[in-house]
Amino acid sequence: MAQAIAIAPAAPAREPDAALVPAASDIEAKTGTGTRTGTGTRTRTETRAKTGTRTETEEGSGLGNKWWVLVASVFGVFVVALDTTIVTIALPKLQTVFGADVHQIQWVVTAYSLAQAVSIPLTGWAADRFGIKRVYMLAIVIFTLGSLLCGVAWNTGSMVAFRALQGLGGGPLQPLSLALIFLAFPPKERGIATGIFGIPILFAPALGPTLGGFIVQHLTWPIIFYLNVPVGILGLVLCWRVLRERIARPGARLDLPGFLLVASGLVLLLYALANGAYDGWGSLHIRGTAALGLLLLILFVRVELRARAPLLDLRLFRNGGFTAGALVLWLTFMGLYAAAFLLPEYFVGLRGLQPFNTGLLLLWQAVATLVVAPLAGGLLINRTGPRPLLVVGMILLAVTSWQIAWLCTTGSAYGSFVAPLVLRGIALGLLIVPANIAVIGSVSREQTTGATALSNVGTQVAIAIFVAVLVTVLQNSPTRHAAHLSEGVTPGNPAVVAMVDRLTTQGLPRPAAQQQVVGMLYGQIQQEAAAMAFRDALVGALLAAVPGIALAFLVRRPREDAEAGGLAL
Repeated sequence: MAQAIAIAPAAPAREPDAALVPAASDIEAKTGTGTRTGTGTRTRTETRAKTGTRTETEEGSGLGNKWWVLVASVFGVFVVALDTTIVTIALPKLQTVFGADVHQIQWVVTAYSLAQAVSIPLTGWAADRFGIKRVYMLAIVIFTLGSLLCGVAWNTGSMVAFRALQGLGGGPLQPLSLALIFLAFPPKERGIATGIFGIPILFAPALGPTLGGFIVQHLTWPIIFYLNVPVGILGLVLCWRVLRERIARPGARLDLPGFLLVASGLVLLLYALANGAYDGWGSLHIRGTAALGLLLLILFVRVELRARAPLLDLRLFRNGGFTAGALVLWLTFMGLYAAAFLLPEYFVGLRGLQPFNTGLLLLWQAVATLVVAPLAGGLLINRTGPRPLLVVGMILLAVTSWQIAWLCTTGSAYGSFVAPLVLRGIALGLLIVPANIAVIGSVSREQTTGATALSNVGTQVAIAIFVAVLVTVLQNSPTRHAAHLSEGVTPGNPAVVAMVDRLTTQGLPRPAAQQQVVGMLYGQIQQEAAAMAFRDALVGALLAAVPGIALAFLVRRPREDAEAGGLAL
């Protein structure tokens, strides 16, 4: 089974909502004949004047030179994967530049993920309605424009708005990139094409933290966004030259009620989660916003279950194999982003480690994932199926999350993080590809598009919600820990008395010595309380992994009629 990135288009489907790939009947009507062999394989031929007959299953679908199509596809998804990881290492710098707290700066991540979650369900409809080339190029334009604007952001609010614009463009790029490959390559070559396609995508997360750290430390932070501009322009020129337009269903209708309900519901719910700790969970404003968001999402479920062509096919959750695989996938990315968001804040913001050195330290995890993921998605899964890999991966993720959480103190040696980060990278390598394959392998070919769309939207929503929850923990925990640590700091404490006596013997008046000792201890308490808050937040990754172990046992072997997995990066 081939590896794939994000939404893997199904083979030609007969349902009206089969996104990105035209229906078999449409192809036959345009190309000539359609016959079914005794094995159930449909062969389509196209008669060309002066050139003879071309078999589509042998040469692809005519989107242009297939290898140039592959290069154009890599441009779009590589820049999104790189941007996701390069920005996380720059968050502490952005926090300092804009004078923001953790609560405010987390929206740089949340807004991006939320915008992707909103735009991904529209991708299939837009490509069918307006043409895959046109929509793909428009997504590159939006992402590139958003990157340019992020580089000139003047405060936290403008950065969040421009990151949301980036996410609106970045969301469609991942599924459309793979759709272009599936349309350009015949089935027998898709495994090779997606394998080549996956190499730079796995390389991007390994490069991002180190490159981002170098730029932030030695250059200037806007460059991390400006890097996307020349790449985006080059990608646009390449797409214009090598891609051919393909409109599958010109009259495709958008599930507008479903889109409005899910978009507004998610925005309101995430706003309440992100601001609950800041405004107070007892606030009428927060409770009302959360209740309205939940109500809209409940209405969305009701509308989608009754729709003939739903925006997201929620009926897939009736499939136990799909549900187990999707939950494992979401928990995996929750654990991944817990560390991706929190560790740069811990190393740079709390410990004072330079951004480039932080990137080098986090590189251990990325390289381990880069090495293990292709093996897990190719050699190992063909022999064992996804279940054993997912069980081992979830156990490793839980163990390493616990290790890293308890290493988050004010004095831990940086080298002590290397082994847990490597093991964590191995865990992610065992989880990401098999989890995606388990999701897609649990449904029929006709359901592939809906399954990949639903799993990818769920991934982005899970990331956004989990980051908001982690920030809430990170904000509330220091006060609680500082109050507990301060209980022992009293004038009669022997350690305090000894420190005061030492200063008085140096000629400092006793009241001044007591004030100096209290101030010094207060700073140490605040520092230790902040480290303990990071520990509490990172325990969230452990709590995400533990139920994942049980769910991994419920994952089934892929169906024989499934199309291909989807690697959501």
